[in-house]
Amino acid sequence: MTRAQATRRHASVSASTGARLTLVALSAALLAGCTAGPVDGPGASSTTGPTASGACSNGDSKTTTNPLVVTPAQLCEIDGSTWTVSAFTLVVNTPEWNSTTPECDEARKTAFYAGWEPAAAVIQTLDLVESAESQDLVGSVGISVIEGPDAAAAVSALDAEVAACGPGTSQQLALEQGEWRGVRGPTSQGVDDDRWSWWVEEDGRWAFVQVYAASDATDADVAELESAVTKLLDAQEDLLTT
Repeated sequence: MTRAQATRRHASVSASTGARLTLVALSAALLAGCTAGPVDGPGASSTTGPTASGACSNGDSKTTTNPLVVTPAQLCEIDGSTWTVSAFTLVVNTPEWNSTTPECDEARKTAFYAGWEPAAAVIQTLDLVESAESQDLVGSVGISVIEGPDAAAAVSALDAEVAACGPGTSQQLALEQGEWRGVRGPTSQGVDDDRWSWWVEEDGRWAFVQVYAASDATDADVAELESAVTKLLDAQEDLLTT
């Protein structure tokens, strides 16, 4: 129908027909209003907004190569955050310790060969971005999961390094999140290379996670990254026991 035909048809509608249509429209609006009420009320099924499956359906389709490493899709289901499998591999950097005691030096050597080096060899890297559209980097996370009889020994070596080298005498801050332990501070790469490193052992498997914020990250970005990583650690620990 052309615009002219539509105009002529509209002009031919009688006033009484228009009134009936108005009443029908009003009735429909009232019915719609009554129907919509309970959807937002206490009896409605609750959702968590961005954590709903639909919000993650168009996420990054790539996955990590180790099935024991949490995926972007799994993380999106938790809080709606946008993770992607990185095009780059995170280079694991060890903490910078101020202590130069023989005990610290020995503990660092043991921890490197038992923990840091094996973790670096199998690291999987995920990027947290602002949105799927912008792809602006918020921060990156390297995740390693290793199975074997030396799992507990690897984590013990990392704990011993922290104890011997002493966060209290360096710029390192000791970290705890559930069963996870770790440190946060500058690395051997340099004082500006602030990273958070975490490790945990469960059922003959151990996991290592290292995090750093984008170089241009704002305070709000860092807070977002911290919140997202807290959820990532919980999800990753759950995978260790599957």
